[in-house]
Amino acid sequence: MTAPMPAPKRWAAVLAALLGLALTVVGAWFAAVVGPSGTVSFSATSSDPVLVPASVLNRVAEPVTVHVDGSGSQPVWMGVGADADATAVVGSATHQLAVGAAFPDRQLQLEGSGTGLLADPRGLDVWAATFGSDKSATTVLEQNAAPQAVLVVPPTGEAASVTVSFSRRAWFYQSLTLLVVGLVVLSFAAGVLIAHRRRAEQEAAV
Repeated sequence: MTAPMPAPKRWAAVLAALLGLALTVVGAWFAAVVGPSGTVSFSATSSDPVLVPASVLNRVAEPVTVHVDGSGSQPVWMGVGADADATAVVGSATHQLAVGAAFPDRQLQLEGSGTGLLADPRGLDVWAATFGSDKSATTVLEQNAAPQAVLVVPPTGEAASVTVSFSRRAWFYQSLTLLVVGLVVLSFAAGVLIAHRRRAEQEAAV
């Protein structure tokens, strides 16, 4: 008669199965989130000017995409410039500062600061690029121009959605690796448990 599987071995197999299941779920979920392009996007909405500084935009080696969408019919203004210049333009005026990106919520974290109205930044010569003819705009920032910042100014009385997207193709392949490892561990652990149970059932039927 086959001896019962020792309790430590049985619990080790159960824990391995649970670990494999967790790795599989996390790997599949992250692969679905980033997609083949390896892109993760973080968004926030504000009716105040939004400053996205270099500490957010220049934290990865790959290009970063910033997209803005207005909530109304008026165009949204967006300027791209050196981090120090953009910060000086905002000064102590009321604005929202992007301080980080929350995952898995995929929220761009904003922190309110300053008092008073922001002076019109459109005519200043500190901007490397500006957008202001439409209710939406997109810019791609190369890291060789760091440190950079983006200032978004919604129309008066309206809000704008700001989305910052980071792309790294390796993230997708890493998530697939996690998925495959999870499936292997889960299959092995489940196989050990099922095989032992079948042997026990066969011997019990004799």
